[in-house]
Amino acid sequence: LWQGIRRRAPWIGLSVLLAGTGVFFWSSGQPAVYQASSSLMTTSASSSSPDTIVKAPPLPEGALQEALQGPIIFKSIIDSLSNDTSLPQELKDKLTAQLTRELQSGKLASVNLTSRIQQYSGGSGIYTITAKGPTPEAVTRLADVTVDAIVGWDRNRALSGVQRAQRGLQAQLDEIDRQLQDTTLSELDRQTLIAARANTQKNLAQANIQEYGIVGFLDRVAPAVQPINPVAPKPVRNAILASLLTLLLGVGIAALR
Repeated sequence: LWQGIRRRAPWIGLSVLLAGTGVFFWSSGQPAVYQASSSLMTTSASSSSPDTIVKAPPLPEGALQEALQGPIIFKSIIDSLSNDTSLPQELKDKLTAQLTRELQSGKLASVNLTSRIQQYSGGSGIYTITAKGPTPEAVTRLADVTVDAIVGWDRNRALSGVQRAQRGLQAQLDEIDRQLQDTTLSELDRQTLIAARANTQKNLAQANIQEYGIVGFLDRVAPAVQPINPVAPKPVRNAILASLLTLLLGVGIAALR
């Protein structure tokens, strides 16, 4: 066994050298990939919050990941990048084209979501958004606009509930006004409708005030920090791994012969 390995040692060594060198130069020629992260934390509802504050309900497990892969948040990200004045137009076009392809394929690569949710805490925890891209400026902006899009989507969850209540109350008010136009109403029925109208108007005014007190379930922890060094490629690591793999294969083949 060892004699066979010893006889083929020069060829094994040459194969290891060639594999490591080839992978090193191949990795060195790959485009740089940078990475930046921004975090969101969940906020719990306070029992002392005034009635004018409306908070978005907690998110079920996996809901934010599904929303991030959907068209609402992604369209907001793409629109924000397209209108961003801090990035060159060529870079913006490249980023938006890549994001559009990822949305259509359903496979996210430029943006990743991880969560650290405390068990039995009603959804309390931290969400981390990680963006990858070709330049430090690009990934920093991508991480920040993704967080902005998520916060806006989260706030709209609470806003949509208030708007539904407004539409419902307005429909009730219109119906009461229609009934009050009936000249055959008894005095008791008219007074009942007037009281109901006053109560509905009060509730509608409350809903209109609540529209300005919308609070999301998610809050930004900190903006993304612009990275200095790329996370990929790593030619030295790749060359070492390729060399080790080639060595193991070479020794294994020599041992079998």
